[in-house]
Amino acid sequence: MKKSVTDVETLGRAIQSAGAGFVVLDPRLVNTARSSNRILSRLTPRQLDILALVAEGYTNAAIAERLRLAEKSIQNQLNAIYPQLDIDRSNSAIQPRVTAALVYLKEMGRTSPLVLNRSASGILSLGAPAARQTD
Repeated sequence: MKKSVTDVETLGRAIQSAGAGFVVLDPRLVNTARSSNRILSRLTPRQLDILALVAEGYTNAAIAERLRLAEKSIQNQLNAIYPQLDIDRSNSAIQPRVTAALVYLKEMGRTSPLVLNRSASGILSLGAPAARQTD
């Protein structure tokens, strides 16, 4: 904090707050922590929309139809998303679409395990596992 405080008044408030039991953090530290934990902040709102639909299991064609864009636009956006999420497409053992979906789910706080659910009409979707019944 001593390097970021530029005036005595701010330093005085920080000391009084710390003395009163408050935690005083350097604003630069807080901003760095926020930005490093939010990899999705690198994406545009449109890219976030596309990534959310990828995470839901939509194909490029379905995403294009839903967002009223050309399928080629979706592919171009995905190709722009992967490097922003630090996904190495040169590694053939990694599926970038799945990796991007997992990054999205993790960053959005979706940490519970996911399962495939099949509706009565046979449509598969991702969802949370059913709650266990206890006797």
